[in-house]
Amino acid sequence: MSTPEQDHSETEAEAEAEADAKADASGDGAPALRSWQHLARIQVAAARWWAGQVALRRVINLMFAGLLMAVMVFSTIHTDALPESMKPKREQLGGYMHTLSLSQRWQMYAPDPTRGHAYPELIAYDAQGNARVLPESRLVEEGWGTWWAWERNRRQLWEHIIVRKIDKVNRHRIWYLRGLCMREARLGHAVERVELRRVYRRVRPPEKVLKGDALLGPPKIRKGRDTSCKVKIIREMIAADPMGAGAALAAAQAAEEAGQ
Repeated sequence: MSTPEQDHSETEAEAEAEADAKADASGDGAPALRSWQHLARIQVAAARWWAGQVALRRVINLMFAGLLMAVMVFSTIHTDALPESMKPKREQLGGYMHTLSLSQRWQMYAPDPTRGHAYPELIAYDAQGNARVLPESRLVEEGWGTWWAWERNRRQLWEHIIVRKIDKVNRHRIWYLRGLCMREARLGHAVERVELRRVYRRVRPPEKVLKGDALLGPPKIRKGRDTSCKVKIIREMIAADPMGAGAALAAAQAAEEAGQ
């Protein structure tokens, strides 16, 4: 009668014998490779061979780039400028490119390209309706050059942001105007509201400029936003201003509202 230790030894021996039976048929004692292992070896060998073919890889890359460039150039030629024999190919290529949504427009490189110059004009009004142009409006007189916003400093970025997409709500624009209310109160000016206007001049097409027209078209003024400086949040900002002069002005405005 065998003991448990003997049974365990016999099981291990049977497992070793079964593994030996799966040895390579060549008789060298190496274990037989499975199909996926053969495939992996082939892939490694192919990768090593391809890595050494520097000249071949360069030729294939150049051929692919040249073919792609030829297709793109051919697609830019208008159908009317091609011979009759090439028109069907051109129309077929256009259909393929339309399916793939390939576009050769400015939107491909700049989703929202600028086609003109837009500068802010800021006007402050007091309780009597008297208007005063704020210093930030200097660009309307001094600007209209390609150098604007070139330095990308904080002031230029804000001046650029507040005139973008003037017909849509912009939280940056709102807080910018609130900051102007607080600054004017700090300087001792009793400002009721601040009005933002966008002065825009479109860049004329090159063919018109070549004929002698000015580079920029006539200015077009559009009202962007009218912010009251007497709303609660701005009064609180003015009252909490540590620079001083705004606290008394905020108190005077609050007393005036209470009397009304």
